Amino acid sequence: LMFIVRHGQLDEAKLKPIKPIVFLSLMRNLPVVTDDLQKVLSFLLCTSLMPDGQHLELDLLKNCGRGSLLGGITGIIEQYIAVRSLEAKQNLFLVIFDYVCRKVIKKKKLDTSNPETWHQMAALLFALRHIDAPLVFWSFFLCPPPKLSDQIARHIQRCSAGSRSSRSEKSILTSFLRSFERMVLAFSRGDADTWKSVQKASKELAFKDAPLRKHL
Repeated sequence: LMFIVRHGQLDEAKLKPIKPIVFLSLMRNLPVVTDDLQKVLSFLLCTSLMPDGQHLELDLLKNCGRGSLLGGITGIIEQYIAVRSLEAKQNLFLVIFDYVCRKVIKKKKLDTSNPETWHQMAALLFALRHIDAPLVFWSFFLCPPPKLSDQIARHIQRCSAGSRSSRSEKSILTSFLRSFERMVLAFSRGDADTWKSVQKASKELAFKDAPLRKHL
């Protein structure tokens, strides 16, 4: 870390040659990782994955996963769940957010050269932050509530009562939440035994909608 920091500022020229998997491996494997270190490592990880400071570089993400159908984003999700630091969760959520946005852009064939596209994505991120999504959504990867995308959409609607959204913004929100839900289900079912035990425990404890009710 001392190598890539100069006079208290991040030296981007020194950071660029370092692959994101290095920071991810440190987060996974250091015997003791304090909240402050989680915050720093997650920031460096996200910075290395977003060289322009705004958008995720998908090629850099490829080596961050470990044999999953979801690819490199799996490693980011694992750390998003594991870290305690709120700042670290916010940093890692940005990567997940941008990853899902890329899927929405591709599916809806949105023009990335049009500033309006990124304005709509920024509005979506604002809406998600308004409901504390970066600090809450990690729990859904462990125990996804039924009809997750519909529940989140209704909650956003309740929290933004009085504000108006365009038809295209509503369409993008719907596409984003459905894509996010598919990713959540794909991740949670990656370990079949864990998923079955979670389902069993959920039924026994009448825990059907608890994650969403508790946090939202």
